[in-house]
Amino acid sequence: MAQSSPPAVIRPVVAGSSGGSSPAESALATSPEEATAAPELAGFVDLNAYYDSRESTNVTIGLLLNLPLRLQYFAFVNLFGPTQASRVGDQELVFSEQNLRWRLHEEAPLDVVAQYVIRSGPDNDVLRLGLRWRFSATPVIAQLFDLLHLRYGFSVYAFETDFQAPALYALQIEHVYKLQVLPEHFGDRVYIAGFIDHNIRIGGAADVPVSRVVTEHQLGIRVVAGLHIVAEFRFNEYMAQDQVGVGLGLQYLVPFRYQP
Repeated sequence: MAQSSPPAVIRPVVAGSSGGSSPAESALATSPEEATAAPELAGFVDLNAYYDSRESTNVTIGLLLNLPLRLQYFAFVNLFGPTQASRVGDQELVFSEQNLRWRLHEEAPLDVVAQYVIRSGPDNDVLRLGLRWRFSATPVIAQLFDLLHLRYGFSVYAFETDFQAPALYALQIEHVYKLQVLPEHFGDRVYIAGFIDHNIRIGGAADVPVSRVVTEHQLGIRVVAGLHIVAEFRFNEYMAQDQVGVGLGLQYLVPFRYQP
């Protein structure tokens, strides 16, 4: 693979705590916004290392791959390491998402999405199917979002299964965004990006919450090349304690483009 200038995508903000999404589809993710139509492979590798104020550290590796036939693959894996023995069991050691997206039409900002979630522990994996609307790429409003230097999209996963019986109906609504901060002064050096995952369950045990939210919001400053200093606000209702945290770390983004 040959490294080149960044392809026309939005970098993802990946989840820094259990139960999260991507980037940020994260995420848009802010997960990447546009799948390439050219007969080539393009995307990026995203490397992150964080300290979390909730007594843990984590390393995240993300991959975006734009494919022919309007297909796009995005995945990340989070590896967690509690710094205090008392936190073992409260935080997952591994959290990963595998996403395959297919754009419905070359000119349409709508994608069919399949997402497979892998979590540490037995019987924790989840399969989701849904639809993603890259809202800021909608033709009638795209120019306004360009003026604001803002990208926003959301996904509705109307089908979800954890392969367990009895099956419960659950769905997830995922919001992702990225705001370029004063690009006329800072270029592409400063951004704010994040995601909100709203998980809804219908049925099941009465003592299990019907609605849970996981959200992260990241301030990133590019230092040199693909190296960024990042700070994140994190909120995770799946955690038994200390649901609010702050993450500080480094990110290195490696874009690539390969033309056969």
